[in-house]
Amino acid sequence: MTPVIRQWHGRAGIVGHHSVHIGDPARQNEETMANIAAFLDSAGADGTGRPLAERLDLLRVYARFPEQIDVISRAVERCTCDPVPTPWLQAEVCRRDLLVEIEAVGRGPGRRPRPPPPPGKGVK
Repeated sequence: MTPVIRQWHGRAGIVGHHSVHIGDPARQNEETMANIAAFLDSAGADGTGRPLAERLDLLRVYARFPEQIDVISRAVERCTCDPVPTPWLQAEVCRRDLLVEIEAVGRGPGRRPRPPPPPGKGVK
């Protein structure tokens, strides 16, 4: 049986159809990570209530302004509790008032957790 991989493309700082946390990339990131966790829960992904780092294989982060990557990186690590493999890209995101967008690849059912990162290795 082929494992199911859940991919979710999140738009930071959108609740319903409204942009929130205008001008605050860390809060936009936190909103997106909460949406990713809710998506994984609603999709029945393993690990409900567990740290996001245990539930994700990959994040892909698009930052509107490269100088905000450090702020966004710290927010990602706070939300995931541990590093997750993450390519970082500078890009125009879907709305002018948003500063970050995140794509997430969730762990498929029955897949073993990734080994922990070596000591001292961060999200970047």
